[in-house]
Amino acid sequence: MTNEGAVSANMHDVAAHEQPESSASGERRGAVPRSSPQASTEHMGNVPPARQSAAPKPNSFKKIIGSVNNNWETGARFAEDLITLPGKGLTDQQQAESIHYMAHHVPPVTEHGLARTLRGTRQALDTLHRGGTEIAVVTDLHSHEGFGELRAHVEKFNPGMQLLDVPQIAMQRVADRAPDAYNVGLLVPGHVYEARVFQRYGKDKHWVQAQGDTSHLDAAEHRDATPGEIAAGREQLRAAVQHMAEHSNVDAIVVGYPAISSALEMDHVMVGERRIPIIDSNKEAASRALHLSSADHTDHVEDMQFGCAGCLPFLQKLSMDHFDHAIAKLRAKPVERHDPQVGAMGGMGALAGAQFVRIYGKNAKGEMVLHQATHVPDRTSWIKKRNGDPAMADAHDPQPEMQKSVDRMHAMGITRFSKICNTAHDEYANTTAYIQEKGYDMHIEHIAGAAVQDIQQVPGANHVVLLATDGTVAQGLYQNHANNRLSWVTPDPEHQAMTMSVIYQGVKVGDMELARTKLAMVIDHQLAQHNDAHPGEPAVFVMGCTELPLPFDETELRQRWPGVTFVDPMSSAARRLFSAGDSPVALTPENVRIGAALLARAHPDIQDREAA
Repeated sequence: MTNEGAVSANMHDVAAHEQPESSASGERRGAVPRSSPQASTEHMGNVPPARQSAAPKPNSFKKIIGSVNNNWETGARFAEDLITLPGKGLTDQQQAESIHYMAHHVPPVTEHGLARTLRGTRQALDTLHRGGTEIAVVTDLHSHEGFGELRAHVEKFNPGMQLLDVPQIAMQRVADRAPDAYNVGLLVPGHVYEARVFQRYGKDKHWVQAQGDTSHLDAAEHRDATPGEIAAGREQLRAAVQHMAEHSNVDAIVVGYPAISSALEMDHVMVGERRIPIIDSNKEAASRALHLSSADHTDHVEDMQFGCAGCLPFLQKLSMDHFDHAIAKLRAKPVERHDPQVGAMGGMGALAGAQFVRIYGKNAKGEMVLHQATHVPDRTSWIKKRNGDPAMADAHDPQPEMQKSVDRMHAMGITRFSKICNTAHDEYANTTAYIQEKGYDMHIEHIAGAAVQDIQQVPGANHVVLLATDGTVAQGLYQNHANNRLSWVTPDPEHQAMTMSVIYQGVKVGDMELARTKLAMVIDHQLAQHNDAHPGEPAVFVMGCTELPLPFDETELRQRWPGVTFVDPMSSAARRLFSAGDSPVALTPENVRIGAALLARAHPDIQDREAA
């Protein structure tokens, strides 16, 4: 592996195009978005502010949210929305627990037809249900053309799991924010517009489609879109919204480009004195999911109406819909199980978990499930408690919650995974022992081991600067891993405290400006020390906490600190997880059974041929 391959400063480099260049609040590119006004968050419950304690903080979200995504960028974006919508100041333990299935086996409708897409989506929903999902969202809008079939499947085969209708939720927000709206702009891919997934919930509306060239928009939504295509799509989306508002006399605009709609930094556009609401459909779905997760009731969005005019036709349609749904439920048949195999235990640095989706998507074309295990207590506090720190007396053992995450991933068919937290590897041996005790056929990709392999590919690297939490430094996660024969340099107490501030007072609570400022000070100090002590030796920095790569993207790191190799262990682990897919499959009874089933499906007459 080359030095170039070892450099991976945060996978905001993969999706730097997804970050706003600037905002009205003055936030810089790379900043964690503030609670967005684009989505409805008024019913999410009052989450208590973080208090200074080592004990896990109260969590208002009670139900597990799941998403099915056949587009990496859309999946990462939905995971981020669940984190950023509740607002700044929350700890990881106060975020909603969620499961995100990057279901690459689900093809776009435009490539293989609706039936095949719905079949794969039903398999993915089954997987989420096995993992304990209670509120599910399918982010591919074209799939909602078959929403009735999906809902019937969920109600028949996934009891206790609720499937949200994304277009219907968006149209309810139109009714909430622009109750008198008649002309509704619909910015969606052409095939979604033709499928009428939004229009069926607003038959009394006059729908306005985007005019002119939308090629950049459509290219950006393709699941294999390049960073350049996504950047061009974001720019064109901003222009398309403005053009529609100024020239189409619309009363509201619904946006259905989930991979790029974060380019819109406002929830409305002004044309003269007219305020035109902008409804981001998938962000509204995330908002509704958070609301339902924090509430003790089910969603009744299907009861919405758009004014009294036309009440009778609406009620007639509602009755017919219920009749059609009953028939669809009777006809629903189960689908064969499909296991994703690769997983990630996230939530311990919730934004880092969302970024891992992009990292893995950049390196792989396979499938992956991210479990945002937000209930895992703080790892550094637990290590300090074990080491006798009286200030950490109320810290909780993270292992029980990690074991629950392992159980969920095993239930979903995961056979290899990584913990998206460096300090969590303090429990690596305990988690491995638990896996063996339960008899699970699972392997954990060690994040430090993956990073060390990348460092050893850097010519001349010997003295390595380690930036990490107190817990990671204290446990010797990198220093003692596999006798790596590298000399590890950690900051002095002042700059170590500054590093902890970057993580806990910066990234984890959404203050990215503080994180950028302090991280730059730490890097400058450590680089000066390295150059003085080891002139001529290449400088290698390990970003040994999954929050540390987030404040700067790769371009900024290279421009600000040219010649320095920044190793992101999260990226290293993602590459190892992907490459592990080429290794031989273990000869276990379960794998033999799966192999036999696959062979039988590929060759239905195999038994007859063997008999002959």
